[in-house]
Amino acid sequence: MAFKLGYQLYSIRHPTESDARLFMPGLFSWVTAFEQFGREAIMSANIKKESLENYDIIHVNYTPTNETYITALRNELGNSDTKIVANVDFGKAMWNTIDPLIMKDQLNRADMVFHVESNGAKSLERLLGRKVYTIPHPTNVEGIKKWTQMQEDLNKRERHNMITCQYHRYADTWTDYYMGLEQIRKENDVEIVLMNYEAPSGMEGPKVPIICMFSRLYQRMPYKVYMENYLQRALINVDVTYDYTFGRGVVDAAALKIPTVGSSTIEAARKFWPELLVTTGKEWEIEEKVNKLLGNNDLWCDMADQGFERCDEYGLEASYNKMVAALETEGLI
Repeated sequence: MAFKLGYQLYSIRHPTESDARLFMPGLFSWVTAFEQFGREAIMSANIKKESLENYDIIHVNYTPTNETYITALRNELGNSDTKIVANVDFGKAMWNTIDPLIMKDQLNRADMVFHVESNGAKSLERLLGRKVYTIPHPTNVEGIKKWTQMQEDLNKRERHNMITCQYHRYADTWTDYYMGLEQIRKENDVEIVLMNYEAPSGMEGPKVPIICMFSRLYQRMPYKVYMENYLQRALINVDVTYDYTFGRGVVDAAALKIPTVGSSTIEAARKFWPELLVTTGKEWEIEEKVNKLLGNNDLWCDMADQGFERCDEYGLEASYNKMVAALETEGLI
């Protein structure tokens, strides 16, 4: 029988949601995973030992702005049965904002370290000189699949001739989408939509007038609105980034039965759809893969079913089990 563990994410509550079950996939979904499959879970920045020791795990999401959290927790807990688990927040492309010497010192004060994708995990192993586990943050795949199936059973699923392109705000990604899909937009009855746009840091708007580069541009919105009103209506999803990521948006699309043309830097894309992988910076590969999906309904159906079947490993239960297995391997439970 799996261990039923108590969990605390060392964080203040997310400012835009009062119910942790409404959080988008990612860090905050660990609370939901441990609520459902562990003993209990909480999100709190309480530093008192007597409070911390109510839980088996204290989880720290390491960033440059909270680099001393682990030391503060270690000083408070000492040699305790409550274990500190840490992961590095950013993808590798942003590690230039993190002092590696401080990061090494701090992470090595944790009882266990993990990263959300394997490339970054290997880099951290080399830096720290210890085992770093690959454990993606959870997605409520179970809930999305139930909703997807219900929509299909009730014949309420309305797919539009829409290709969604996932914006990555840290790198201001849009050029591969425009250059790769502009000819497809001209030659087919499809809309090319840039999703979840956010102005680059320090700017009020885009660096260039990209509103005219796409059929539509949508800014960031609540996760539930995004899923129900936009992504689930898409015909094809495209997700391309220069950074190494685990691909939470790709998991969303897979659970909705939407094939994603994704860059080889996204681990979920590599696992779900190796047939649809593209190289970042080679926008002609995007055009080729999307044209194949548009021109072959059998291929589209096969890819939709394939992603739907393979995305379970990113679900709440699978994520919980991966965390428990890593703790067992480390001899921490």
